[in-house]
Amino acid sequence: MKFMKRLLCLLAALALPVLSASGASAEASNNWIIPPKEPIRVFFADETEPFPKDAELLTLRVFPLQGADCMLLSFGNHTMLVDAGRDTQFDTVYKGLQSLGLSSVEYMFNTHPHSDHIGGVRPLLDAGFTFGTFMTVFPHNFIENVRDYDWFGETLRSLEKHNVPITDLKTEDKIPFGGPDITVYRIPDEYIYDRLTGNELSAVLMVRWGDCSVLLTADIEPSTDSQILLARLYDLKADILKYPHHGMSTMAADFYREVDPEYTFFTHGAGNTKEAQALLIHNGYTRMSFATWGMITMQTDGKKWIVSQEILPEKKEVADTYRFPE
Repeated sequence: MKFMKRLLCLLAALALPVLSASGASAEASNNWIIPPKEPIRVFFADETEPFPKDAELLTLRVFPLQGADCMLLSFGNHTMLVDAGRDTQFDTVYKGLQSLGLSSVEYMFNTHPHSDHIGGVRPLLDAGFTFGTFMTVFPHNFIENVRDYDWFGETLRSLEKHNVPITDLKTEDKIPFGGPDITVYRIPDEYIYDRLTGNELSAVLMVRWGDCSVLLTADIEPSTDSQILLARLYDLKADILKYPHHGMSTMAADFYREVDPEYTFFTHGAGNTKEAQALLIHNGYTRMSFATWGMITMQTDGKKWIVSQEILPEKKEVADTYRFPE
């Protein structure tokens, strides 16, 4: 049975190329400004009119962390943290939440139990921050490497200590969030075998509001079991993409073409993601931002997105003078 799963995954992999910086799998372009696609749905704040005051807005905020994920989704009274960064990044996350007037969220969704995604959960709880429920797609006994620190087990014990209920999810489950549609995608059970890593088993969130969408990809890898299978099994078209694995891994070409985003953001710095930037630019995708420069805010009324970023004072010179790879 395990052999058949591996064979199916391998056959799927052989059909999909990897995105190439040389342009071998897509028409290359060295131009930073490329004629936009129609219809255009993603705008920077200085490119469009603000939303009407009575608009129902879905908001995604990306915390300014380096090589780690923490994002906040909000819509009306609904709130969800998607991952919580590292334990050492707690101050940034906690102060960011406080600046938004939050002492709790409805959902704490963990894409996978690696330290750069789950490490901040326990210190948030210890500081008095509360979650309505903790969500995971992983079995509670999941251990990727017995030699590593058991971040997942430690987090689960902390959740129990603070009386936070746990909601177990599977692929294609929906998360109630008022108007927006939030769907969980993950490699289906029939494709899972023992050697898969926590990254490959990451949960992906497709968030849709009206005609607008954003795909949050955690750390899925361009292997036979994550980007490739997900691109084949599900409708992943989205206006906005979180580049997988902080921009530190390559990209399966058909995965990116399936998503075909207007805008991509990195949960890392510009200097740490040069190769990924070059891949995007040479394949015609040119609008992107880096979380380390400051909090990124994306808002949509279901018809268009407006993207803005609060550049940190210490990052202003870098942001103003940065030259993208050619």
